[in-house]
Amino acid sequence: MADSPSKESLKRDNYFTLKRDEIMAMDEYLLSPISEIDLRKMNEGGIASIENMTGPIGMAAGGSLGDSAMEMDSLVKKLELQQILSLDMIDEMEKMNPSQINDLYNKYIRK
Repeated sequence: MADSPSKESLKRDNYFTLKRDEIMAMDEYLLSPISEIDLRKMNEGGIASIENMTGPIGMAAGGSLGDSAMEMDSLVKKLELQQILSLDMIDEMEKMNPSQINDLYNKYIRK
């Protein structure tokens, strides 16, 4: 059964929009399961361009790479602190901002 013209038209648009033309011929793309997957994702609202998928992780949500690095630093410090703190302190730590976590880390681990 052939694709309806609107479905094929959408696949052709995706071919260029998603930069599939850089990795395969259009005929190959139109007949491949990739074109069907792209359509399904587009209908679900979960498709992104190749630029978004290959961009820096920290900028995916509009933040800066520095924000992501600070967040990762805080998470690593929390993990280390969870190994030595009491359960009450661990609960309190979840309410702390990155600066407070850094102070706690310096107090107990860096001494």
